[in-house]
Amino acid sequence: MKMLTLLFLSLSLGGLKALTEDHLNALEGETNKLIRDRKVEATEKYKALSMLAFELQGYGFRDKAIQAYEKALDLRTSTSDPLEVATNLLALNFQKNLNKAEELFFNKVKALMKTSTKEAKGEVLKFWTWVFSKKVDTKNYHGLYGQFFKDQDTKKLMRKRKFKEALSLLTPEGLEERSINVKLEYDVLSFLNGKRNGFFCESTLKKYPDSYDVLVDTCRYLKSQPLKNENFKSLIRIVQQDLPHLNYLYEALNYAKEGK
Repeated sequence: MKMLTLLFLSLSLGGLKALTEDHLNALEGETNKLIRDRKVEATEKYKALSMLAFELQGYGFRDKAIQAYEKALDLRTSTSDPLEVATNLLALNFQKNLNKAEELFFNKVKALMKTSTKEAKGEVLKFWTWVFSKKVDTKNYHGLYGQFFKDQDTKKLMRKRKFKEALSLLTPEGLEERSINVKLEYDVLSFLNGKRNGFFCESTLKKYPDSYDVLVDTCRYLKSQPLKNENFKSLIRIVQQDLPHLNYLYEALNYAKEGK
């Protein structure tokens, strides 16, 4: 997994503006190479495909993310908990086609979810069963996942300044191996809820202590360390120009900074 983890990390450093076609092809190529390696255990292959799918979903490649999630579930073993992967797969299909998502849930995903050992299993199953049995709008559901769909996603909750609620939708599980942009979402929300140290982004900051990368500099900001760039407003300008999909994080930080 070391090679794949380093590749994920490289995509978020060195002046990254977006996940380009070349980066995407490289990421998929390394993952497929690992999948074909007979020496690699099935649990590691499942983990690699899950990581690939999370990254693709995070950068907006919905169809490719769906394919990666499906491959991951096909490769999973009894020691690989399927809840997060199955939930993300179902949510992406739900956004595209309600009937297809319903078929997927009852024919495959529901049974997989029941094998999960995670505490959230009951709430997840209750929500999706309710959605497909009632066939009504999810805004009428008052559980955690109903609230998630009511507000669409973490980004909208953050823009509504509901930082505590937004953080409750996230899990720190597996963040150590994710790219820094994914880590920062959790770290920024933790910061906005009062945390001041022990951030997931610190491992990247330690690895690249002299980097001027805006994401690494944001980690310095969370830790109240001197920035490599001019100031926090310069970070906002860079993100607006090069990483607009992360604007919501900096809008929230700026909101807190100005004490609104």
